[in-house]
Amino acid sequence: FTGMIWKFGLAAVLVVSARAQTAVPTLHDLSTSLEALSEHVRPSVVQVFSIGYAPVDETDSTNSSASVVSKQRSTGSGVVLTADGYIITNAHVVQGSKRVQVKLPPAGVHGVVEKIDAKIIGLDHDTDLALLKVARADMQPLPFGNSDDLKQGQLVLAFGNPFGLEGSASIGIVSSTSRQIRADDSIAYIQTDAPINP
Repeated sequence: FTGMIWKFGLAAVLVVSARAQTAVPTLHDLSTSLEALSEHVRPSVVQVFSIGYAPVDETDSTNSSASVVSKQRSTGSGVVLTADGYIITNAHVVQGSKRVQVKLPPAGVHGVVEKIDAKIIGLDHDTDLALLKVARADMQPLPFGNSDDLKQGQLVLAFGNPFGLEGSASIGIVSSTSRQIRADDSIAYIQTDAPINP
């Protein structure tokens, strides 16, 4: 694959680029390459857990008027950016949190699952991205790709942990290389039809 682009509705999105080949690949070859890619990506996709407090909805008649805040829990996906523990995730997952933890993928088939504390380095609400840091020096990062090299119709794989379900993958194509949500939006997005949960 050429590298990685970002679409964070709980997923890391990878674009697979077609290379000129002398032989026509079979369906078995495609399946085998997707299996290998999934195995390669797995150590770089983490689960993010956030605990915080938020105001209780006063219009909810089931809540006591004495209670003004309640504990909130959220979960999402993260992608390892650097070997020394920088991770990117969604801003809405960690916004207002008092504690953030990252669950690392198990090492090997029977590896121990590890959950470690993370520090929020920064939030960008416009792109809904957050940068986290964990105290580790042995992480397995995924490289960035160059969005200028993308072409409509390229194969896309999305990896993540939707709704806390670990190790999910989906497939699609690049639907558009430059999509604006609003006419005056300063950000152009890469659109894909690979299923990504909100």
